[in-house]
Amino acid sequence: MPAPVTEVELMLKRKNRLAEERKAADFRAIEQEKRGEAQRVRLLAASARSGQIAKMRETDARRLDAEADRCAAEAARADERARRFALDEELIAVRLAHAEPSAALADSGDSEWTIV
Repeated sequence: MPAPVTEVELMLKRKNRLAEERKAADFRAIEQEKRGEAQRVRLLAASARSGQIAKMRETDARRLDAEADRCAAEAARADERARRFALDEELIAVRLAHAEPSAALADSGDSEWTIV
């Protein structure tokens, strides 16, 4: 039989899921910034007066693209972690719904459960 679950576990999973979703959104925003900056640098490279400056700017653009790729990968990992937390959250919610009231909760006589 699985170990009993508590409302605290559910709240922790929810907090972790939301944190991972925020991380993923932040990494996506940074990725978009890096890609935009890389595009701007490529435009500067195209209008450079010398070949050496154009090469330097193209190198900078490739570096920015690599940073954007790293951000995209990190966003994907954060999405995966958030997805796993969401699944855990659902499982805990179902187990709580079918479990006996936890020892930390007491019936105060009305229909609401209160933490004591």
